[in-house]
Amino acid sequence: KGQNNPQRCPFGLYAEQLSGTAFTVPRDSNQRSWLYRIRPSVMHEAFEKVGHPAFEGGVSHLKNDPNQFRWGPIPHAEEEKVDFVHGIQMQAGSDAG
Repeated sequence: KGQNNPQRCPFGLYAEQLSGTAFTVPRDSNQRSWLYRIRPSVMHEAFEKVGHPAFEGGVSHLKNDPNQFRWGPIPHAEEEKVDFVHGIQMQAGSDAG
């Protein structure tokens, strides 16, 4: 009790915290749960599409990939001196305006 992260999990399990709120929510309003897993979630195999009639129709035409992705560092010239503000680059956006 009183710990943010359990230091040792029982039975050799791995602790992972699942948050259901945005990071801007006040601490006392956070909705989070501790999950105890046999293996860390990052160790799972790649997901494969399951062909089943219950999963067809609706949004099934969308190509959503539940697998993990990693972004490499943004390339820049080694001799280029860039401060934090001038080094910011947009990664994604929406032109819904």
